Amino acid sequence: MITRRGPWLALLALTMLFVVTACSPPPPPPPANTLTTPKPGATPSATPASGFSKEDANPDPNFDMGYTVLITDSGFHPQWLVAPCCAAVTWKNTTSSPVKVAFNAVVGGSGTAIPPGGTYVFVPQNIESIAYHSGENAKMTGVVQVTALQQ
Repeated sequence: MITRRGPWLALLALTMLFVVTACSPPPPPPPANTLTTPKPGATPSATPASGFSKEDANPDPNFDMGYTVLITDSGFHPQWLVAPCCAAVTWKNTTSSPVKVAFNAVVGGSGTAIPPGGTYVFVPQNIESIAYHSGENAKMTGVVQVTALQQ
């Protein structure tokens, strides 16, 4: 047996849904910009040979733009390096013991340990993110973000 209440209940449910949706508060505004202003004297300077800029006095010691990663007793510095594609990136071992650089997902890495005072040079051929770690200490990690060369 078909009742007359079915269509009315459906109409009532749709009306309630419309009222609840229309009366809902608007979504919250996007978060405010939390970037900090660099310290005075942290002015970028262009590297004439390539046009790629590097900060001379970077306010964050774990992030930098350039071509060199220092291997120290406390880890890789900077921990995150932004470098242009097809330019040599150099890891320099400043510790007193050999350190091996192992890439996490990209084929490459130093292969053998870099002696104290020695260097390892890698030339990335693609725009990519290269995560790596120390072969002796897996908690010692870093990233090279390879970007397009800016002209």
